[in-house]
Amino acid sequence: MLAVWHELNGTTLNKLNTHWLLLFACYLVGTDTLLAQINFSEVTLEAGIDHYYKGVNEMGAGAAFFDMDNDGDEDLWVSGGMLRDVLYENDGTGQFTEIGYFAGLGRTFSIVTTGVITGDLNNDGFKDVVLLTQKGFPNFILKNNGNKTFREVYDTGLENSEAYNLAAAMADVNQDGFLDIYTGHYIDKHGLTYSSSNPDSIVGFEHDCYANHLYLNNGDWTFTDVSDEWLAADDGCALAIAFSDYDNDFDPDLLIINDFGQWVTPNALLSNDQDRFVDVSVSSHMDVGLYGMGVAIGDYDNDLDLDYYITNLGDNALLTNNGDGTYSDEAQRMGVADGNITDSLLATGWGTAFIDMDNDADLDLYVVNGYVPAASFIANPRENPNRCFENDGTGNFDLVEGNTSLASVRWGRGFTYADIDNDGDLDFFVGNVNRQATSDTIQKVQLFRNDNQNLNKWLKIKLEGVVNNRDGFGSQVRIKANGRWYLQESNGGYGTHASQHSTIIHFGLGAATMVDSVIVYWPGGAEQVLTQVAANQLINIVEGVTVSLVEQLNDNTSVQVHCYPNPFRGQTTLEYTLAERSPVSVRIFDSIGREVFAAHWLNQQKGYHQVQWGSVAKGLYVVSIQTNKQTVQQTIISN
Repeated sequence: MLAVWHELNGTTLNKLNTHWLLLFACYLVGTDTLLAQINFSEVTLEAGIDHYYKGVNEMGAGAAFFDMDNDGDEDLWVSGGMLRDVLYENDGTGQFTEIGYFAGLGRTFSIVTTGVITGDLNNDGFKDVVLLTQKGFPNFILKNNGNKTFREVYDTGLENSEAYNLAAAMADVNQDGFLDIYTGHYIDKHGLTYSSSNPDSIVGFEHDCYANHLYLNNGDWTFTDVSDEWLAADDGCALAIAFSDYDNDFDPDLLIINDFGQWVTPNALLSNDQDRFVDVSVSSHMDVGLYGMGVAIGDYDNDLDLDYYITNLGDNALLTNNGDGTYSDEAQRMGVADGNITDSLLATGWGTAFIDMDNDADLDLYVVNGYVPAASFIANPRENPNRCFENDGTGNFDLVEGNTSLASVRWGRGFTYADIDNDGDLDFFVGNVNRQATSDTIQKVQLFRNDNQNLNKWLKIKLEGVVNNRDGFGSQVRIKANGRWYLQESNGGYGTHASQHSTIIHFGLGAATMVDSVIVYWPGGAEQVLTQVAANQLINIVEGVTVSLVEQLNDNTSVQVHCYPNPFRGQTTLEYTLAERSPVSVRIFDSIGREVFAAHWLNQQKGYHQVQWGSVAKGLYVVSIQTNKQTVQQTIISN
């Protein structure tokens, strides 16, 4: 216990005065984890968020956390259905301001959106947006202008106004350095089957669903539909799409989660074979017939392979990787089936994720549930609480029942997570649906802040591709801490219903203050290694760059930096703001680590400063600004 006390700074010691008895009781001698209860608070209105989703039906309500302006915090895009989408700018502390009208989201007044995904489609360093839409409205792309505004891109080849779209994902399937887009589509024509003895009793479904589409990115804001050539035109009723490297061969495979899987088309796993996909659903045992709604991806049992959790109307499926290309459903055995509310009423799962909620180095699980009108044989209650499951460290889960905030009974659908206040733990956003809502029945969206009080450490990793796609989607990251290895995948955060999680990779570290090794396997298999990385920070890893890219995150942030324009041609302006008077060094390195610029001040005043720099060769550069308390880096590109 003394070693833990010696690590504490003054801020933590003040907290300890309040919580020392609890922490002492929860400290488990002889392990690498400091245990604590999972504790969240709903802070929606307090954080500045006030929105509801008005749907045509009970689907959608998607959202995405993403850093729209590269200022180091996660902003929030929320679909509106028949209302305008909203865009909340984060001030870095978890306080949000709605800027959608000024950002160019007015166009969404005239369409019915269901969800949203983001990704850097032109590799300019800013995440662009793809909106998912109701049947009759084209999916379309919004280019991020880099100044907190977005503009619609026309004639992309992605316009498909016939297909009802509730799922999409991005990945570089052909590894040409650009993110491609896969869109999953829902019901075209409804069909029901009835009991032979009771013609009024529905006993099954015969829906016709639109085929899915794979669009290859041509690198010029146009896309080519190669669904048939790539054997990717699955015609199930898709509600979730995710790319994930299930076979560890360093290319993105495709996981398709279908509704009405028992009756129409079951879930599918397509293996990437360089210029086409090969259907391995049956041989892998991933062809589970469910009312599939969403999928969580993660190594929940810490055996260095990826497992998949699929939500359902009824028992959810936990498809555990057997290590031989096959999967077994362990949901009942591990305690996460979550199939029944009562003996006669089923639970209905939607958005979901594996998340280390308490930073104890194992992945917990959150499931967003919500009522949907259904036939009597799959009846579900109007009050269907969201579920939080805590991993006990062995891969078994316990239902967290003491936190009523997370167990919301609104009609949940979309779900996304991010560290909204940069305090090292993950916070939740849930999108709820409304149909024909009146002022007294509106179910607004919800934001849940992670309020865990423990001494567990963490590490966040942001990837930047250079040869590969700028977002680094398709990479795997392994770290060694506490004497063992852990695995996370940079898969874009897709798969949660109509939504997308933060793309920053988050590792809980338990009591470890140092990560011995960080290994990034970029798409294609190139390996990059960092050693002796301190805990409790965000590290920015640029593909192939040897300069250490470490951004310290603490309670006394001394400098904030922004480079604009970026990418630039000619000159760019390095802007930074000091929280207090400090010595300052500004240094710039090229992509192989050579210093190409340096400036030093012995004592700069608090406040805003800028440095003009440019007239250099095309390429990637790293700006490093150091004060007496902090070093901050940012990548810039000359083109």
